[in-house]
Amino acid sequence: MEHAYAVESRLKKWLGSQEPIDKYFRKKVYYFRNYLTTEQTDPARNIVISRYGSSAGPIFDEALAHLNPFTVFTEAEFQQVTDTVFSLNGTVFTGSDVCETLRASTFVFPHIISSGKEIEEYALEKTDSMSRKIIRELCRVANTAGRELMIQVLVDKYNITEMLALFPGEPGWELQEGNRIFEMFEKETDEAGIYVTSKGLPNVAYTAFGLMIGN
Repeated sequence: MEHAYAVESRLKKWLGSQEPIDKYFRKKVYYFRNYLTTEQTDPARNIVISRYGSSAGPIFDEALAHLNPFTVFTEAEFQQVTDTVFSLNGTVFTGSDVCETLRASTFVFPHIISSGKEIEEYALEKTDSMSRKIIRELCRVANTAGRELMIQVLVDKYNITEMLALFPGEPGWELQEGNRIFEMFEKETDEAGIYVTSKGLPNVAYTAFGLMIGN
C-alpha cells in the first residue's frame, strides 16, 4: 500500500522525478496566461477581443510567484464496520450512501487538492477587482492541474478505467466528514498550513477534498 505524498514527493515518486510535475504545471499555467492576455480580432464585428488584455500579464506573473499548489492522496484500505460506518486505513467515517458505493469499488483514494495558503494570503492584500479575478482563476487552474495529475498517476499505476469522485457535503455524506480526510494527511496539511474548521470548511478557499474511487 502506498503512503501519502505531498506535492514534492507524492507525484515525484510515481512519475519518477519532479521534472514532469513542474513541466505539467508550467504548461497549464502559461497556456492560461496566454488565454488571459492574447488579443484576437473578431472579423464579424471588427473589434479586438481579449479576456483582460496585455495589462493582465504583470498581474499574473506577480501572483504566480505566490502560487504553491498542494495535492496529496493515498491508496486506502476500505473496511465496513456497520451499514453506515466504515474505515479507511483505520480512520473511521460515517455515511450510508458512501459506504454502499465503496463496497462495490476496487480502489479508493482519499485526497486533498489546494491552491495553497500563500496565494490566498496574497489575494487578501489586493484591493482591485482585476487582480482578484486573475488570482481566483489562477487558483482554479492550479487545482485543475493537480486533479488531472492525480488522475494520470492513478490510471497509469492501477490501470483504472472507471472513476468516481465523492465529496463531503454531497447528499448522504455530512460535510464534517471531511475532517477525517484531513486527519489522514495530518503531517502534510500541517506543513502546508491547510486545515478545515470543525464545521468542515477549509481555511483556503480553493481546496477540494474527498474520495476518488475506481474499478
